[in-house]
Amino acid sequence: MSVEIELPPQEIVVMDDNKNNLYVVQELLSDMNVNIHCVETPDEFFKTINEQDVDLIIMDIHMPEIDGFEIIKMYKEEFPENRAPIIFLTAQYGDSESVLKGLSMGAIDYLTKPIDNRVFSKKVEVFLRESRVHKQLENREKVYKKMLRQLRFH
Repeated sequence: MSVEIELPPQEIVVMDDNKNNLYVVQELLSDMNVNIHCVETPDEFFKTINEQDVDLIIMDIHMPEIDGFEIIKMYKEEFPENRAPIIFLTAQYGDSESVLKGLSMGAIDYLTKPIDNRVFSKKVEVFLRESRVHKQLENREKVYKKMLRQLRFH
């Protein structure tokens, strides 16, 4: 007899200045156990990052105010402890230099539009699974460290 544990939904932040692109990503991920936070501006992005324990970031690069590379650079400076995986998703920066720049910034993937819907969904699923495992390991480490501190004082 197997017991299935229902896990809480994971949190995804999707940033794109194009509402249609946000809608498409939301539809592609609609059957997953996730909360999708669609944002269009850097202010919305950082507000969401402050309020949510984010499991995955999907970031467009070409935007009017500031590009996705710069937003991720600021994110990493302001939230060094947050290790949410980042996927760059772009239509205009498919050249190898841009891809290398994104990956060297720590992105786990760099996809160009148009995307293959099934491949995109499967990648997100895999990255979310890895994110969950990583967070579980971090939580266990915190518990073990706390237990060790308590043992030292007894």
